[in-house]
Amino acid sequence: MVKPWADAGWTCYCVDIQHSIRRDRVEGNIHYVWGDVRSWTPPTRPAIIFGFTPCTHLCGSGARDWKKKCWPMLRDGMDLFHAARMAAEWAGCPWMLENPVGRISGLHGDSQHRFHPWQYGDPYQKLTCLWTGGAS
Repeated sequence: MVKPWADAGWTCYCVDIQHSIRRDRVEGNIHYVWGDVRSWTPPTRPAIIFGFTPCTHLCGSGARDWKKKCWPMLRDGMDLFHAARMAAEWAGCPWMLENPVGRISGLHGDSQHRFHPWQYGDPYQKLTCLWTGGAS
């Protein structure tokens, strides 16, 4: 997602709990750092924010498991999405948050855009939503 921005000269940060906590790395203009939106503070005010919060506990494709996962897993997923939206609104920059159809619309309203990933070369067949804001 950030490669075109980095190629255009922007400094980009990919913040993810899947990155090694001990091995931040830099590849060109892309900084890969450990953390999530609740634990990482950007070094400068962002120009744009893209958020891809985990869908594991939120998307409709996993609805059959919602009862077993129960409230704590739903709360964790909602926490991350909500924190990303709050960070984006605080930054006062354009933003886009992605997540498949599921529970988010019940709290954050309908998404502004929807697409199927398979239409863009990705094998996934779950309707994906984009919530956007901050653009003037």
